[in-house]
Amino acid sequence: GEYHFICECYFLTSNTLHLGLMKTMHDCMQTLEEMQRHQRSLGDLERMRSVWAGGPQMQEYEAKVEELKKVLAKGAEVRLCYETVLQDPALLTAALGFARLTAAMLLNLVTVNGKIQLPLPLPCPMEFALIPEFMVEDMAELLLYVSRFSIGLLGTEPLDEICDFVVVFIGSPLYVKNPYLRAKFVEILHLWLPGGRHQGGQRPP
Repeated sequence: GEYHFICECYFLTSNTLHLGLMKTMHDCMQTLEEMQRHQRSLGDLERMRSVWAGGPQMQEYEAKVEELKKVLAKGAEVRLCYETVLQDPALLTAALGFARLTAAMLLNLVTVNGKIQLPLPLPCPMEFALIPEFMVEDMAELLLYVSRFSIGLLGTEPLDEICDFVVVFIGSPLYVKNPYLRAKFVEILHLWLPGGRHQGGQRPP
């Protein structure tokens, strides 16, 4: 039969987030990694200043240092632009709400008689197997981003469905076959534990 209107809206929203918000978060993280590499290179060069001092290539050395400083300054501007958009509480709250909806939907697909039984029943239901992997990966990437940069926001949002999803599927390799994706679930839990690496805010309850 035909897909109903709510179903169409859900998958349109999922694809919009995948091509828009999540792509922007991915680009932001790549920019941060590139800036870290440039910062390490600049640090290495500055530690070698005494080696180059007074030598015939000192001018070339200084030009390279200045070039890296300009790249880092430009990168800092780009990072602030990303942060202005991506760390907007209203945007992240809406995205987390959609992640909760996705988690609840996927959990419902593996629920038997109103309960989740572990280990999950085999074989994997066709309805679950047909879900695009990027939907689960986007949810994991969103949680990782929020946990790293806006973890205080998680303390204001209900996370029951998301926590259940992570715990259930972290040990279900026949449902989520990508080991790298399941590893992201581990990283999410690590960031939520006392002592996990995070930036600012309070941990989720």
